[in-house]
Amino acid sequence: MILQFSDIDYQDLDLARFALWLDGADGESIQGDVTERSKRCGLSEEVINSNAKIQELIHSRIDQNRGVTFRTPLSDWHQLPFLIDRNEKPVTAANAWIRHISRGASPKTIRTYAYALYDFFQYLEANDVEWCEANDDTLFSYRLHQETTDSAHKKKHKGSRRVSRGTIQMRILTAGRFFKYATLYGYIEKNPLTYEKIKYSRPIDASFLAHLNRTQEKEIPVAAYRRVSRNNIVKWLPHETVWTWINSIKNERDKLIAKLLYQTGMRREEIILWKVDDIPEAKGLPEGVSWRWVGLSIRGKGGKERQVRISF
Repeated sequence: MILQFSDIDYQDLDLARFALWLDGADGESIQGDVTERSKRCGLSEEVINSNAKIQELIHSRIDQNRGVTFRTPLSDWHQLPFLIDRNEKPVTAANAWIRHISRGASPKTIRTYAYALYDFFQYLEANDVEWCEANDDTLFSYRLHQETTDSAHKKKHKGSRRVSRGTIQMRILTAGRFFKYATLYGYIEKNPLTYEKIKYSRPIDASFLAHLNRTQEKEIPVAAYRRVSRNNIVKWLPHETVWTWINSIKNERDKLIAKLLYQTGMRREEIILWKVDDIPEAKGLPEGVSWRWVGLSIRGKGGKERQVRISF
């Protein structure tokens, strides 16, 4: 499931669908007649003509840009963010939670939490995990992904930096809050996450309150602070074990593939694309020169060539 992010009112799905189409539409599509526009965006002419905000969007595009494609100034509408799937249907639980946390919050705070939840849903989609099937391991894997790579949102922008620890922590806690809400309001039967209470202190500036206990408690997902277990770290197989496995292969072709993978570190795709004609000896070498000294020419990622050598 691919999720989109927009600032359109989540209750007006027709407006959301039209705005998302408009984001990728060219000038000719925008300025065409209503019949043609209806065919392109998948909405009926009646819906387009009767929705005042859709009409406002159309005239804004035509008047201000004369058909030049640009992104809708959605942030100017000051409406709630919401998530929709690739079928242009709202993600009900996520949107209900965003509406819930928006009470009394500033627009900036709402957008921050909405983007955090959006990023988590993007990760789930990339790994073929339904949000209602996520668990502690899923959230922990998401945290490791955030710590080692750029977020899905930041990858779209040049000069992006790795996500800070504070941002990662905020996104994990956001996911934890969302699952609590989804359980409380019946979107899922049982919260799949495990929480643990932690104690923290807040400074009290006023001297006359110094006698109060400043220690407070809050529940956070265990994935927020869980460490990588040494038992989960992949260990190298002993050299003898690898060769025992290779020698147990009966098919000569498969055995050669296994040897090449082990001796050269070639990737699976490189093995598939490699041909016998790529052996230097087949191309012709000076007398007395072995192809083992020259190495094999391998075409790797991006069509780049590299030389690998083998010892057998």
